[in-house]
Amino acid sequence: MLKVFRDNLKYLSWVLWLVILVFILFMAVEYRGVGATGAPTESAATVGGEAISYGELQRAYRQAEEAYRDAYGAQFTPELARQLQLPLQVLEQLVQQRLMLAEAKRMGLMVSDAELQRELLELPVFQDDQGRFIGAELYRRVVRQLGYGTPEAFESEFRQQLLLSKINQILAENIVVTDSEIEAAYRAQAERAKIRYVRLPASRFQDRVSPTDEEVASFFEADPEAFRLPERRAVDYLVVDVDAIRRDLEITDEELQEYYRANLDDYTTEEQVRARQILIQVNDERSDEEAQQAVAAIQERLAAGESFAELAVELSEDPVSAPQGGDLGFFGRGQILEEVEQAAFDAEPGEVVGPVRSTFGYHLIEVVEQTPAGVPAFDEMKDAVRRRVLAERAREAAEARAAELADSLERGGTTEATLQGLAVEDPTLTFESTDPFGRNDNVPGIGRATPFSAAAFSLEEGAVSDPVRIGAGWAILRLREVVPPRLPELDEVREEVRAALVASRAEELALERLEEVRQDIADGGSLEAVAEALDVEVEESPEFARGGSVGGSLGSAPEIQAAALTLDEGEVGQPTVVGGAAVLFEVVERHRFDPAELAERRESIREQLAAEQLNGLLASLLRERREELEVSYDPGLIENLGLEG
Repeated sequence: MLKVFRDNLKYLSWVLWLVILVFILFMAVEYRGVGATGAPTESAATVGGEAISYGELQRAYRQAEEAYRDAYGAQFTPELARQLQLPLQVLEQLVQQRLMLAEAKRMGLMVSDAELQRELLELPVFQDDQGRFIGAELYRRVVRQLGYGTPEAFESEFRQQLLLSKINQILAENIVVTDSEIEAAYRAQAERAKIRYVRLPASRFQDRVSPTDEEVASFFEADPEAFRLPERRAVDYLVVDVDAIRRDLEITDEELQEYYRANLDDYTTEEQVRARQILIQVNDERSDEEAQQAVAAIQERLAAGESFAELAVELSEDPVSAPQGGDLGFFGRGQILEEVEQAAFDAEPGEVVGPVRSTFGYHLIEVVEQTPAGVPAFDEMKDAVRRRVLAERAREAAEARAAELADSLERGGTTEATLQGLAVEDPTLTFESTDPFGRNDNVPGIGRATPFSAAAFSLEEGAVSDPVRIGAGWAILRLREVVPPRLPELDEVREEVRAALVASRAEELALERLEEVRQDIADGGSLEAVAEALDVEVEESPEFARGGSVGGSLGSAPEIQAAALTLDEGEVGQPTVVGGAAVLFEVVERHRFDPAELAERRESIREQLAAEQLNGLLASLLRERREELEVSYDPGLIENLGLEG
């Protein structure tokens, strides 16, 4: 399906591809609890109360997997998928899509039935050789081939894509790229070079350096600022505990029924099945016959009484469902692979069916539960409604209580004893204190470089913060102590000073050695001969531009980058220290500014800069929506993906 979307990109929004590029910046995750058994929740994530089901995640993962397989061919393996953290990428893409759709709703955007039909009819995949619509029956067949159970399911997703495209267009209308910006961007790209180089680690010379106490003291006195201790802060804080508030809430059956009636749309369901699967893939590493043999062996173990869920964890090759015991969650028609869906809907609860062949391999399917279409009776949903109402009211009450506390504490003046007293009186509050911490230090129980730390460093001593969201609920901070930045006494940092002096002297010795061999090159020697004499390797950088990274083992290396762009091909630069090693380099390729090329590339650069600005607008928009909409992930999934914290 993604391949079809990619092939018809001019008809679709490319906003989601930008979303993929920026998603990793916004992992503001709140972990919700699971049951005592540790079983997975029914949803992989929720965005503003809207669930992303495991079935939806599995389907999206299959589409992403197919796209990667198209791009990488035989090089795309399960190991590569794990390295790319592909399940997480897919889950976060779904979260980003929900955030953007929420923004579309806030903006009042919609896609009419007429717009949807017009855009669908213009897709080449639904046109014959004459450019005419292929007809209803062939349309349904193509939709099924794309992985959708029904045309309605495909059209619903396509409508969302068009809606996202409208946001894209609105943002793009606010972007203007000037000619001066284009020329500056071109100049940054046009000046390029490639170098060969050798790296001589300074660590080789450290055993030659034995500084005296007087030398250490002199080194410290020459630049004490290099050893300045940064400002640190200590805070006392109250936590308004959401879970504690939830435990104390009482909700009558009448309130639950009223909520249920007011939100019937949220509980109206199509016919659904909950199933588990074990997938054995057919790929370049396993033939169809070998996959069938593997499935037959699993069937024998199932017949002998082994647990389907345990075998799924052990043997299934679906990285999304396998850690959950193969659990696909509840799904309706048109939400997962057609072959798996059909087999699951045709079976009875408790029945194991298969193997079912799909494009990915062979599936064994265990049907766990079935629910008929319609609106379930209130008694069936009472517990779920209660959990939802309790969660909503607890969040609202915690936020309101935190705002009330912050207001009263600000007005009345606050001491450590005041906060402790409030925590004693109110079981929904807890009192905590921190040791002094730096702006980017890890705060136990809170994290590193969080809004909590930002709030602490924005306060005056004795002042109280606005409520700050943390994992357990809301925190109200009181700044207890400011440890100002200061120049230390030598005895406080003597070992750090000694280590810095040894490293500095070793770098000087490495530079001196490279200056000696640089003269050998000037006398007709080669970089290869120098490398052999120094017992190091000759390395080569990729081509780099002004303002970019040199790459290779040098990383950014701005000093070498700037020096190389002043030299011509064949010239050797001055030895330079990069990352604890002395570097000697030779320019092997050199490109300069070309006005004719600028004229030729002007419009493509304009498009590139516009896309970068659009990406920035999207990043800002996504940050705002994440702050407004609660995003939570199934902790069981996060744990199984190895992404705790």
